[in-house]
Amino acid sequence: MLTARLAPAFEDEGQFNRFVERLRPRHLSATERAERDRARQAAHDELARMEAEIAEVKQRIGFREIEEQKEAAYDAVWDAEYDVMEAKPATTAGAIALLRFVAELIEGSSPDDEHDHYAMAMRNAAYFFEGSASA
Repeated sequence: MLTARLAPAFEDEGQFNRFVERLRPRHLSATERAERDRARQAAHDELARMEAEIAEVKQRIGFREIEEQKEAAYDAVWDAEYDVMEAKPATTAGAIALLRFVAELIEGSSPDDEHDHYAMAMRNAAYFFEGSASA
């Protein structure tokens, strides 16, 4: 018996059963299986050849070393940014500079406007301190 949910899609249960039967995997002949297996093996062989070629090029150009240098540079930048962010400003000008620095980091790290309100809050605080310092 068809459920109410399936009834609109099929005229009767027989039509539904024929549809389901077509979804079942058909049994391949020995020739079809051999052809499928040859095609599958050829695809695997091509993938292995391409992976070996990529590995050879990476080895030749020193890709691993380049990646290590890039990661070391990123680590150094992160370390420097954290050192600046964790600094305790000694002057109002230092506090303003820190607020602006962090605001720029936030704006540069978020590809969309998701965190812009944080950066704007920091910039507003910097403007406030600038006004207080000059008054």
